[in-house]
Amino acid sequence: MSEAQTRHHSRELEDALTALDGTVLPLSLRGVQEASVRRQYAAAIKAAVAEIRGEVASGALTPEQGAVRAGQVRNIILAQSRARSSELGRAWAEAIKQEGKTFPELVEKYAQRLFQKAPAALSEAERDGVMREIIGAAARDNAQVSGALRFLGPASRGLVALSIGLAIYEVYESPDRPREALHQGVLIGSGAVGSYVVGALGVSLVCGPGAPVCAGVFLVVGGIGFALGADYFWRRLQPGEPKR
Repeated sequence: MSEAQTRHHSRELEDALTALDGTVLPLSLRGVQEASVRRQYAAAIKAAVAEIRGEVASGALTPEQGAVRAGQVRNIILAQSRARSSELGRAWAEAIKQEGKTFPELVEKYAQRLFQKAPAALSEAERDGVMREIIGAAARDNAQVSGALRFLGPASRGLVALSIGLAIYEVYESPDRPREALHQGVLIGSGAVGSYVVGALGVSLVCGPGAPVCAGVFLVVGGIGFALGADYFWRRLQPGEPKR
């Protein structure tokens, strides 16, 4: 292999590593964020429902009042959780459920599920049973989502460690470690900024709600584009770096 071919392949490898810098860390941090938001959501809704159940048991609330409050509280906590999510996590959540059900929708759902009746046909005892089921369901977790996030959290933290480890390795192998440390910081920072900026613009202007694949494409493209762009200008501006 000629020297020119060796340089070309080396440049391709460096570009691939730069693209990795621009995507792995931003996406992994989002995974850590989503796992944390889900844990907080589950804890908050379970605490709220436990309080409502206690008030119903004590007679401070009727079952119907408790059911109304449980639905309201769940929808409020859901909205707050989505506000703390990343654009990718929010798109994924909206793809699963656009928004929480209204109280009449919940009554219809559980009246059919428990008694195969319309709400108007329920007896008083049956209606109380529906209300108590609505209260219990408010704290019920989506097992599929929670299972995925239980895996996503540790996996994302592992990828964060991998990304940082690769950057440390690049610094250690460099003959000019302070400059390479700055270089790695620029690449990681540019990738993070690119994924957030392009991701946010893509979700708001192109993807719309409930489109996680579209959001993910914009995040990846933004991270890679900004990281490669930062690397290009770094090599143009830094003395001793090969110009392309």
